[in-house]
Amino acid sequence: MININMQSTIRQAERQFASLGREIKDKAIVRALNDSIRKANTQSARDIKNQGYNLKTSRIKQSIRMSRATRTNLTAVLRAMPESINLKHFGARQVGKSKIVRDARGRMSYKISPSAGVRVKVKGASVLLKHAFIGKDGLVFQRIQGSSGNIFKFRGGFERDQGKIKPLSGVPVSKMMQNDIVWNALTDLARDHFPVRLRHHLTRALG
Repeated sequence: MININMQSTIRQAERQFASLGREIKDKAIVRALNDSIRKANTQSARDIKNQGYNLKTSRIKQSIRMSRATRTNLTAVLRAMPESINLKHFGARQVGKSKIVRDARGRMSYKISPSAGVRVKVKGASVLLKHAFIGKDGLVFQRIQGSSGNIFKFRGGFERDQGKIKPLSGVPVSKMMQNDIVWNALTDLARDHFPVRLRHHLTRALG
């Protein structure tokens, strides 16, 4: 969560523009805060993406919430939600082959290739997740060890019951935003942008 204290900057500007009324100054402060938080919001997804997180910018933005300042609440907040994001959104892809085979007695078994699973890029490195598969709607799941499932007949063919499974998620955007480089870039941006925008709105109010 980005929540920066600008009180010293505000007090300095209020002394400089003492001739303006309280309502006019508050209005300028609100506008400057909201200009700054919008700028940080736009920059946040780009900064996170640049750190090698293999997540689309549009999906990053979905996890970021912006609370604007008002005249009764001179606070603007940028918050990343700690929600789980399925590996589907991290460019996961199915690899390797698995098939149903019969032994000499005609008994069926499920043969899984050693290279079978789901591959995901993590900070530029390709990682193989064994026992994982891509299911309905492209979501990524992993079979829980010891739960191999059963073979059953279906419409003249055979399919495999996946047994017990669990969804696989990547790093939440809230953790990505805590990356030192991302955090410092956003806080520096907000601190630098706010005084400029505040002076701009106060100067306009003077006419």
